[in-house]
Amino acid sequence: MHYLERRPVPEYDGVAQPDADGPPTVNALFLRSLLPIVWNTQAGLLGIDPKIIVSACDMLLAEGVRLLQLELPLATRSIMAGAKTSAVLNSQPPRWAP
Repeated sequence: MHYLERRPVPEYDGVAQPDADGPPTVNALFLRSLLPIVWNTQAGLLGIDPKIIVSACDMLLAEGVRLLQLELPLATRSIMAGAKTSAVLNSQPPRWAP
């Protein structure tokens, strides 16, 4: 092929390309999707007012009960925002796609 001729560029149609398919790609996308969820979960749990935690401890709630019935419901908005961010990040085509 002459160096001035144009080479055909493969089109990206939203389906995984043959060279970008398989377990490594799936694992990378899975790990990429977890980061915003974990960060927002941490932010939501750390953003709870310490007075609420102290009052739950004063009511003698066990740590697991306190987490499941008090802290996670209060952090739900932040956790769901992380899930939304994760869905948006994984729905975009990769930057290398034409």
